[in-house]
Amino acid sequence: MVGFPQLAKSPLTLRRNFAGRDGNILQLDLPAGEGFSGAPLLQRSGKVLGVVTDEDPQLTFAVRALLARDAVIGWGGKLGTQSNNWATSNSVKLPPFWPDPAMCIPGQERVEKGIVYVRICPGTFTMGSAENDKLANPDEKPAHQVTLSEFWIGKTEITNEQYRRFRSDHRGEAKLPATWINWFDAKAACEHFGGRLPTEAQWEYAARAGSQSSWSFGDDKKMLDEYAWYGESSDSTPHPVGTKKPNTWGLFDMYGNVSEWVADWYIPAYSSGPQTDPIGPTAGEHRVVRGNSVSYTSLDPRSAIRDSVFPKNDLRLLGFRCVRVSHPQP
Repeated sequence: MVGFPQLAKSPLTLRRNFAGRDGNILQLDLPAGEGFSGAPLLQRSGKVLGVVTDEDPQLTFAVRALLARDAVIGWGGKLGTQSNNWATSNSVKLPPFWPDPAMCIPGQERVEKGIVYVRICPGTFTMGSAENDKLANPDEKPAHQVTLSEFWIGKTEITNEQYRRFRSDHRGEAKLPATWINWFDAKAACEHFGGRLPTEAQWEYAARAGSQSSWSFGDDKKMLDEYAWYGESSDSTPHPVGTKKPNTWGLFDMYGNVSEWVADWYIPAYSSGPQTDPIGPTAGEHRVVRGNSVSYTSLDPRSAIRDSVFPKNDLRLLGFRCVRVSHPQP
């Protein structure tokens, strides 16, 4: 499904299992949420199967595309035609407001060298925490506007299994996040995989997933159990990646599990002015780490929270994920 939840400026996608292929109504296994009414339900080929109409607390409902088409025509409407070849000959013709297939849709995935990356669309967001935010630490301020270009970020933290493709003697259970890795080795591993470490701004933008709340899902910390392994829920032990819910953009473990290296040098306060694709200061003593780990309480792993570590340190609860930019990389 493709829609615009929470007044998003660019379309977002949701993936659902559905039943009722032979009838006029398709039932999807979870509620889609506000902003998906009228959204197309697509197959991987791009064929439109249905149009979202309604939901209850457990299901989302869509009418078959042909039924929706006949209804529009019956009401005196007219469907547009495509100026490109994205819709196949057996697909229902899409309305003229349908975005060009080249348009960025967050949540799309691709696999590069055994790592699943999720597409993050360009946009502008408020980085950091507001002055009156009672949960915020001083180094999360001042809140400031950041504009980012499109990039792709790892769907999960790099696992031990993936890291062994870079360093074969690395130990650890396959699906656990790779740890005991210093900043230099994390950077080298991402470059080996054809990417790099995310900037601090990219990491926070991806973690927020279009939100400005403490967490991507809102401000209710009671929901954190659904999305994160943290101190009270984990026995202070990392868990296999991807075992909690992803955020709206399809990213797992952005909060808790293990902290994550990012590219930037650490400074104890942000610059206040607007920035475009910031890369942080050019020198420093510590590198930024983000997300916090299973050793922290429920109030600590937030979108804006920051920490700093000497880049030579390798720690039990410190890992990383990689990014790739949209243009070709080695």
